[in-house]
Amino acid sequence: MKILSLLGFLLICSSLQAATYYTRSTGDITGSIWGTTTTSGAGDKFGVSGFPALASGDILYIDDNITITTNFAAWSSLDITIYLSATIDITSGKLDLGLNSKIIFQSTAGKLISNSNGNGDKVRFGNITAWDSNSPDLTGPGTLDKTSNGTLPISLLFFKLNSVSPEGILFDWATASELNFDHFNLQRSFNGKDFETIAAIKGNGTTKERHDYSYRDKFPINGTSYYRIQSTDFDGYTETFNVVSVKFEGGKEVALYPNPVTDSKLNFQLNFQPATEILVTVTSVTGIERVREVIRTNETNINLGFSLEPGVYIVKMASLDFNNVSRIMVK
Repeated sequence: MKILSLLGFLLICSSLQAATYYTRSTGDITGSIWGTTTTSGAGDKFGVSGFPALASGDILYIDDNITITTNFAAWSSLDITIYLSATIDITSGKLDLGLNSKIIFQSTAGKLISNSNGNGDKVRFGNITAWDSNSPDLTGPGTLDKTSNGTLPISLLFFKLNSVSPEGILFDWATASELNFDHFNLQRSFNGKDFETIAAIKGNGTTKERHDYSYRDKFPINGTSYYRIQSTDFDGYTETFNVVSVKFEGGKEVALYPNPVTDSKLNFQLNFQPATEILVTVTSVTGIERVREVIRTNETNINLGFSLEPGVYIVKMASLDFNNVSRIMVK
């Protein structure tokens, strides 16, 4: 009996797992254009039975142009994510989505257009109108959701690596337009998953003109690292864009700041991910140990707080794969 109950539980759990679907050809959204693989295949591999039975949490990749010719209410109670790399032409009706759904325009190839007349809703999230036939066509990159108010905050043309040199890693990016836009965060990661912000770059508010940006990471991570930009509007809405991987060949280094220390806090910025915990000791110039701290972290920015009398001190950092000695002044 317990075995049967366990099997039943596993079946229920498997049925709740999100599914991913892809388009295989141009056609109506309700047609047999959907599949579960990225390339055409025989039999059930590409959903020849027709439109898939969707559930909340499902993901749709639209890589081919599709049309909507009906009030598509089948998704109104579902929270799904649509990755758009083609054109959705809403010739009539509307795309009715769950409140927490998202349409993510992956590039400038992602578009929402409407060839119908009138003031009716064209994309709704729950009871919120996100885009109607009075609104201009929407072109990515960007994210349309319940907070977007029928607009994409910025139209990003590109984000790319410019150069890698001993002076650091230089990135370039540009926008075709900006709306209510505050700033970019340039973010960096060791593994491509866990990102930290290393710089904030001011935006241009609202503009329909192209604006070019650049930033040089003067203290890059040694080895392979990952970068991305995140946009932030004046109202706090954020979007995150594509990730770029970079390989930088250099020695393991640490920067200590501020120096002189004025607020009993010393920051360490590493250009590598420590393999083990780091032992940090602070001694007077005569060799008397004043601070001993073991830092267990995989971050590149470390903060150490202490209380020391004004003077000159020696800071030593030691781990299995790294040793560093620096001199600081405390005011």
